[in-house]
Amino acid sequence: MTAAFLVGWSIGGFIFGVIGDRIGRTGTMILTILIYAVFTGLSGLVQSWPAYAFMRFMTGLGVGGEWAAGAAMVAEVFPARSRPMALGLLQALSGVGNMMASVVTFLMADLGWRWAYAVGACAGAARAVDPPVGQGAGEMESRQGTGDDGKGNGDDRRAVSATRGCGGIRSPRC
Repeated sequence: MTAAFLVGWSIGGFIFGVIGDRIGRTGTMILTILIYAVFTGLSGLVQSWPAYAFMRFMTGLGVGGEWAAGAAMVAEVFPARSRPMALGLLQALSGVGNMMASVVTFLMADLGWRWAYAVGACAGAARAVDPPVGQGAGEMESRQGTGDDGKGNGDDRRAVSATRGCGGIRSPRC
């Protein structure tokens, strides 16, 4: 089951990274949180291993998409000097979230494992309704062509255009 989740995570990261470049990070984040919430909830309702594996795969797609959109949003919003710390905190605090899920599962042991998925679904749905998106989300797109790098230090158009048309991947070929 962990393998199904991790494969979904990696595929979701790729697919929703590209989608985020096309439709925007905020919309992609909301969509991937909804995918996570719906399929986390459904994971607690299934009655067979193949159905459970499918639900975990789909949950992984949502998580991978959240990472792609979230990391891109953090990289766009934070100034260059604090970006490494912000991205490091994003990664480190994901472990805290996993540990909190373990604590919830432990505390709900008497109710059964299926109820832990209900808690995850509710938390995800709440985030999708009121996403944690700051005012600066998508700033790079709004500054494209203005010559503003967000710090007042000159032209950042090359950095933005280097990620366009390449699925968000910086490459000399793009």
